[in-house]
Amino acid sequence: MVAPPHADTSNLPELLGLQPASALGNAYYVAVTLAFFALAAVLGPGSMQRLAGVRGNLLHRSSPLAFQLVLLLALTTLAAFLGVSPIFGALVAGMLASDLRGEDEQARQTVHRFAFGFFIPLYFAIVGIRLDLVHHFEPVFFVVFLAFACLTKATSCYAGARLAGQGRRGAWNLAVALNARGGPGIVLASVALDAGIINEGFYTSLVMLALITSVLAGSWLQVALRRGRGRLLDDQDDERRLQQLPRPA
Repeated sequence: MVAPPHADTSNLPELLGLQPASALGNAYYVAVTLAFFALAAVLGPGSMQRLAGVRGNLLHRSSPLAFQLVLLLALTTLAAFLGVSPIFGALVAGMLASDLRGEDEQARQTVHRFAFGFFIPLYFAIVGIRLDLVHHFEPVFFVVFLAFACLTKATSCYAGARLAGQGRRGAWNLAVALNARGGPGIVLASVALDAGIINEGFYTSLVMLALITSVLAGSWLQVALRRGRGRLLDDQDDERRLQQLPRPA
């Protein structure tokens, strides 16, 4: 479905002669995508820190920042070669780099600050340019879609929080927070549009959904923090944890 007519002939699916619309092609993309996302779980927490600590890692010794950027580019290149959207390679790299320590954490923060100061504003500016609210925004459809999306996401999150033992207040706060699609929702909408899976009208609705749910979550949580005196979860959960601690003799 998602292979463009001018697909790159240097990636693995093209080299193997796989057709995306075929049963074998569909099985390949599903299996490879799941395997790629499982990479972070297989390597486990601290894998990038262990790799950085290898004695023969001359790149890390010369520049921890360069080491992280090279690993980022390597994972995005691997994703592109396998036929997975390169943006998910960056996502996996970020997951692996999330628990760095010391000078490696400082290097990651440098990448983080520069990305938030340059790449992310540039990306969202491009998203804004692609939006055409005059011709592609359907208010009636969007209101129904917004209600359906919020109902399904918030209800499932609330139910999961309650089953996990959270009180009503904490469960609602968690449900509202997780209902926010944020940047990842916009990224997935852009990937789907570029792949030709959705049209520009639905793309506009997805972007507006991400923006509105994020604003709603921020406003809700600000009020909840004021009412809860800086707490978003229920005090009874903290009391239950304290009761489970071993008492002094």
